[in-house]
Amino acid sequence: MTPPKITVAVPTYNRAALLKQTLDSILAQTGIEFAVAVFDNASTDDTEAVVRSFSDSRVSFRRSPENLGLVRNWNRCIEQNRSPYVCVFHDDDLMRDGFLAESLALLEAHSHAGFCYGPAEYIDHDGTVWGAQPLEEGIRPGVMDGGDFLEWMVAGRSGTIFPSSVVFRASALAEAGLFDSPHSKVNIDRNLYYRLARRFQVGFLGKHLIAAREHPGQETEVQFRAAGGPGMIGALAERLDAAAYLVETDRAADPAYRRWLGERLLMLHRRESDAIHARVPALYWNWQEQVNLAQAELDDVLPPDAGFILVDEDTWGLGSEFRGRRVWPFIEKDGLYWGAPEDEATAVAELRRLQEAGAGFIAFAWTAFWWLDHYAALDRRLRDQAERVLWSPRLMVFRLRD
Repeated sequence: MTPPKITVAVPTYNRAALLKQTLDSILAQTGIEFAVAVFDNASTDDTEAVVRSFSDSRVSFRRSPENLGLVRNWNRCIEQNRSPYVCVFHDDDLMRDGFLAESLALLEAHSHAGFCYGPAEYIDHDGTVWGAQPLEEGIRPGVMDGGDFLEWMVAGRSGTIFPSSVVFRASALAEAGLFDSPHSKVNIDRNLYYRLARRFQVGFLGKHLIAAREHPGQETEVQFRAAGGPGMIGALAERLDAAAYLVETDRAADPAYRRWLGERLLMLHRRESDAIHARVPALYWNWQEQVNLAQAELDDVLPPDAGFILVDEDTWGLGSEFRGRRVWPFIEKDGLYWGAPEDEATAVAELRRLQEAGAGFIAFAWTAFWWLDHYAALDRRLRDQAERVLWSPRLMVFRLRD
């Protein structure tokens, strides 16, 4: 028999209580021929009974006699796929109307796209929507060059991709490989996206067409959101790999681009080290030692009467004065720190306002280096209209030009 256009593979383990809702949401998709294959990883609950309760010829059940672990079970989904496209959908997430049809329409219209993805709604254990993944500035619906996708990730933007939102082209997977990572067992999907982007274009759906369920005990919660979770270390290691892929492209022939890429590598490596230091405290200076070193560096680089903006997320406790110099927090309101800017335009406007108020420099503590990742317009303004006078592991200082 000719395989359907797409197979929705659902790897599962002991999730019978939520699996029926997931399968219901998948089978409600219209406008496209598809199959659903449930890959049971030796569950000990009623998973098989739940799947068998669906009298739908599109649904198949494939049980492993032993628990293979997450990576091998996910890879079974790819290895046993016979359709031109495949989606590896989480057993507790939900599809919204149009997800499969719109994903395939995008991929079939762009034959060089290796996969496509989109933003997710957030639901709790009971399925109640409590939020939604924001659409990041700079990414538009459609298809982007794989190098642009990697550049976006290396630039430090959020880049969160929920695996259930991804639809793969099977021929692209045959070239790029399976789920895997040399760095972390909890970033196997991210590693695959980067390997695909190294070779293919990437599609983006600007609609919230899946709902990602977040609840205590799931791997994402343990590895990324729980205090001390190690997931960020692996995520940063993957981004360093993405930077290495960019070095191999024609973009790196431009000296200015190589300088930018070198700075990004150093910045990402610094953030990776910060994450490691939190788990191995004796490996590096403690918090107060770093603050003391950074303040000494700041005192050395600033003229005695220079007013400056301090981006420290209100952690240093300097107030409005530092050794005879005026200090402005960022963002500032009535002399007080008012939190991080809500967007890039706000960050640039605040910089301009404080510069007009008399600030001649802006200093970023290491804990706020991420601002230059997140607020790309602020980073560009500083590159174009300021002079960097210090970059140490703890402090980055720019002289602001008129």
